Amino acid sequence: MRLLLIILALTIGVAVNASTASAQSAGPMVVTKHWARASILQSRPGVAYLTIRNNSASADQLLGVTSSIANNVRIHTSSMSNGVMTMRSLPYLRIEVGQEIMMQPGGMHLMLTGLRKPLREGAQLPLVLEFKTAGRLQVNAQILSITAKGPKGE
Repeated sequence: MRLLLIILALTIGVAVNASTASAQSAGPMVVTKHWARASILQSRPGVAYLTIRNNSASADQLLGVTSSIANNVRIHTSSMSNGVMTMRSLPYLRIEVGQEIMMQPGGMHLMLTGLRKPLREGAQLPLVLEFKTAGRLQVNAQILSITAKGPKGE
Protein backbone atom coordinates (compact mmCIF):
# COMPACT_ATOMS: atom_id res chain seq x y z
CA MET A 1 0.00 0.00 0.00
CA ARG A 2 2.79 2.40 0.90
CA LEU A 3 4.55 1.68 -2.40
CA LEU A 4 1.31 2.40 -4.25
CA LEU A 5 1.00 5.78 -2.50
CA ILE A 6 4.59 6.67 -3.38
CA ILE A 7 4.03 5.76 -7.04
CA LEU A 8 0.80 7.78 -7.08
CA ALA A 9 2.53 10.82 -5.52
CA LEU A 10 5.38 10.62 -8.04
CA THR A 11 2.93 10.30 -10.93
CA ILE A 12 0.98 13.36 -9.80
CA GLY A 13 4.21 15.31 -9.35
CA VAL A 14 5.36 14.45 -12.87
CA ALA A 15 1.96 15.43 -14.31
CA VAL A 16 2.03 18.78 -12.49
CA ASN A 17 5.57 19.49 -13.66
CA ALA A 18 4.70 18.60 -17.27
CA SER A 19 1.66 20.87 -17.30
CA THR A 20 3.60 23.87 -15.98
CA ALA A 21 6.79 23.30 -17.95
CA SER A 22 5.89 26.01 -20.46
CA ALA A 23 5.53 28.72 -17.78
CA GLN A 24 8.52 31.04 -17.47
CA SER A 25 8.93 33.85 -14.97
CA ALA A 26 11.06 36.92 -14.30
CA GLY A 27 10.25 37.52 -10.67
CA PRO A 28 6.51 38.12 -10.47
CA MET A 29 6.04 38.39 -14.27
CA VAL A 30 4.86 35.01 -15.57
CA VAL A 31 4.85 34.19 -19.29
CA THR A 32 2.87 31.20 -20.55
CA LYS A 33 1.32 29.92 -23.78
CA HIS A 34 4.22 31.13 -25.93
CA TRP A 35 3.94 29.98 -29.52
CA ALA A 36 4.49 31.17 -33.07
CA ARG A 37 3.17 30.38 -36.52
CA ALA A 38 5.40 28.95 -39.22
CA SER A 39 6.32 31.64 -41.75
CA ILE A 40 5.62 31.47 -45.46
CA LEU A 41 9.08 32.64 -46.50
CA GLN A 42 12.12 34.14 -44.84
CA SER A 43 11.27 37.46 -46.51
CA ARG A 44 7.78 37.58 -44.94
CA PRO A 45 7.15 38.66 -41.31
CA GLY A 46 6.63 36.10 -38.58
CA VAL A 47 4.16 36.29 -35.73
CA ALA A 48 4.31 35.06 -32.14
CA TYR A 49 1.85 34.99 -29.26
CA LEU A 50 2.11 34.64 -25.49
CA THR A 51 0.32 35.39 -22.25
CA ILE A 52 1.84 37.64 -19.57
CA ARG A 53 0.57 37.81 -15.99
CA ASN A 54 1.74 40.39 -13.46
CA ASN A 55 1.76 38.81 -10.00
CA SER A 56 3.67 41.68 -8.39
CA ALA A 57 2.49 44.45 -6.08
CA SER A 58 3.16 47.13 -8.72
CA ALA A 59 2.59 47.71 -12.42
CA ASP A 60 5.39 46.90 -14.85
CA GLN A 61 6.08 47.49 -18.53
CA LEU A 62 7.19 45.20 -21.32
CA LEU A 63 9.71 47.55 -22.92
CA GLY A 64 10.58 45.34 -25.87
CA VAL A 65 11.26 41.90 -27.24
CA THR A 66 14.23 40.60 -29.22
CA SER A 67 15.02 37.38 -31.02
CA SER A 68 18.29 35.99 -32.35
CA ILE A 69 16.53 35.09 -35.62
CA ALA A 70 14.79 38.41 -36.38
CA ASN A 71 16.09 41.94 -36.91
CA ASN A 72 13.02 43.42 -35.22
CA VAL A 73 10.30 42.23 -32.87
CA ARG A 74 7.48 44.69 -32.26
CA ILE A 75 4.46 44.59 -30.01
CA HIS A 76 1.38 45.06 -32.22
CA THR A 77 -2.29 45.58 -31.57
CA SER A 78 -4.96 44.75 -34.14
CA SER A 79 -8.33 46.39 -34.44
CA MET A 80 -11.25 46.29 -36.85
CA SER A 81 -12.63 49.61 -38.12
CA ASN A 82 -15.21 49.93 -40.90
CA GLY A 83 -14.51 46.37 -42.00
CA VAL A 84 -10.75 46.95 -42.25
CA MET A 85 -8.24 45.29 -39.93
CA THR A 86 -5.42 47.63 -38.91
CA MET A 87 -2.27 47.02 -36.88
CA ARG A 88 -0.46 49.51 -34.71
CA SER A 89 2.97 49.15 -33.14
CA LEU A 90 3.21 49.93 -29.41
CA PRO A 91 6.37 51.48 -27.90
CA TYR A 92 5.80 49.41 -24.71
CA LEU A 93 3.07 47.42 -23.00
CA ARG A 94 1.92 48.40 -19.51
CA ILE A 95 0.84 45.47 -17.34
CA GLU A 96 -1.17 46.40 -14.25
CA VAL A 97 -1.08 44.53 -10.92
CA GLY A 98 -2.86 41.19 -11.31
CA GLN A 99 -3.48 41.79 -15.01
CA GLU A 100 -3.16 38.99 -17.55
CA ILE A 101 -2.57 40.00 -21.15
CA MET A 102 -3.25 37.37 -23.78
CA MET A 103 -1.70 37.77 -27.20
CA GLN A 104 -3.71 35.78 -29.73
CA PRO A 105 -4.60 35.66 -33.44
CA GLY A 106 -6.71 38.64 -34.48
CA GLY A 107 -5.55 40.66 -31.48
CA MET A 108 -2.33 41.68 -29.81
CA HIS A 109 0.77 39.85 -31.09
CA LEU A 110 4.52 40.06 -31.62
CA MET A 111 5.50 40.88 -35.22
CA LEU A 112 8.93 39.61 -36.29
CA THR A 113 10.53 41.30 -39.30
CA GLY A 114 13.85 40.76 -41.00
CA LEU A 115 13.83 37.02 -40.33
CA ARG A 116 17.29 35.46 -40.64
CA LYS A 117 15.66 32.12 -41.44
CA PRO A 118 12.07 30.94 -41.96
CA LEU A 119 10.06 29.86 -38.92
CA ARG A 120 9.67 26.10 -39.45
CA GLU A 121 6.91 24.06 -37.84
CA GLY A 122 8.26 21.95 -34.98
CA ALA A 123 11.23 24.24 -34.24
CA GLN A 124 11.62 26.72 -31.38
CA LEU A 125 11.61 30.51 -31.61
CA PRO A 126 13.89 32.16 -29.00
CA LEU A 127 12.43 35.37 -27.56
CA VAL A 128 13.90 37.68 -24.92
CA LEU A 129 11.37 39.89 -23.14
CA GLU A 130 12.66 43.04 -21.43
CA PHE A 131 10.55 44.30 -18.51
CA LYS A 132 11.18 47.69 -16.90
CA THR A 133 11.18 46.33 -13.35
CA ALA A 134 11.29 42.53 -13.63
CA GLY A 135 14.25 42.53 -16.07
CA ARG A 136 14.92 40.04 -18.84
CA LEU A 137 13.14 36.78 -19.47
CA GLN A 138 13.97 34.29 -22.21
CA VAL A 139 11.32 31.95 -23.58
CA ASN A 140 11.36 29.47 -26.44
CA ALA A 141 8.10 29.58 -28.35
CA GLN A 142 6.99 26.39 -30.08
CA ILE A 143 6.51 27.01 -33.81
CA LEU A 144 3.19 25.55 -34.93
CA SER A 145 1.66 25.23 -38.40
CA ILE A 146 1.00 28.30 -40.54
CA THR A 147 -2.76 27.91 -39.91
CA ALA A 148 -2.56 27.19 -36.16
CA LYS A 149 -4.95 29.04 -33.87
CA GLY A 150 -2.94 28.13 -30.77
CA PRO A 151 -1.47 25.15 -28.98
CA LYS A 152 -3.72 22.11 -28.75
CA GLY A 153 -5.95 22.09 -25.70
CA GLU A 154 -6.02 25.87 -25.38
